[in-house]
Amino acid sequence: MDIVFPKISIITPSFNQGEFLEKTILSVLDQDYPNLEYIIMDGGSTDGSREIIQKYSDRLAYWQSMPDNGQASAIFQGFERSTGEILAWINSDDYYLPGTLFSVAEQFIRDPLGRWIVGDGIYVDEGGNTIYRYRRIPPITFKTMFFSNNLVMQPATFWKRDLFFSTGGYDRTLKFSFDYDLFLKFSRVTPPVRLKKTLAAFRLHATSKTMTIHDVSHRESQKVRSQYEKEMELSLAEKIGYPVFRFLYPKAAFFLRYL
Repeated sequence: MDIVFPKISIITPSFNQGEFLEKTILSVLDQDYPNLEYIIMDGGSTDGSREIIQKYSDRLAYWQSMPDNGQASAIFQGFERSTGEILAWINSDDYYLPGTLFSVAEQFIRDPLGRWIVGDGIYVDEGGNTIYRYRRIPPITFKTMFFSNNLVMQPATFWKRDLFFSTGGYDRTLKFSFDYDLFLKFSRVTPPVRLKKTLAAFRLHATSKTMTIHDVSHRESQKVRSQYEKEMELSLAEKIGYPVFRFLYPKAAFFLRYL
């Protein structure tokens, strides 16, 4: 019997990342996934990104290039336009590894009750050289996500459409930590399925948000966490251990990435 692959909708937000954009686009299209809906939301780039997108326009479900209200808003608008059963976004400087969409679809087919999948990933430099691998993470629950900032590598994460819209998606006023907000919401509903396969590359470069707005990331993560703090039912030991965990975990995680 032929396998019926679920429709996967991928959104790429784009703004003046022309240096990396084509690699991102091809990493999606070259998956050769038979039921793909690919949408690119460009914020009015002036660096040649529009021309790169136009080059592949016949293979896109939708694209636009116009001023928007930022990355979070653009991605959300893309999801609202989408029709796929499985959703994800890949930023315009990151990329998928070969076979990713098939691996994700097959996992959802094997486990139809699973509502979101978290895979492994790699961090790469501007030239695509691997810096380190992101794979050794503790069990992902509402509490571990709350305690540890974001345990999830965003480009290696995929979810069911109903989970996204039933939870309301993420806070679109955030500039950096909207993925943390989203995955906290998901983990509050159900833990993810761990797919122990390297799915995506997260690129670190001089102009990426990860490298340029650490202060915004910290403030927004604190803001997101404060919104969920009242829901946490912590034992006395957890209340005492929380500051210690917050101090030690990032240091331990840094070394575990290299194992």
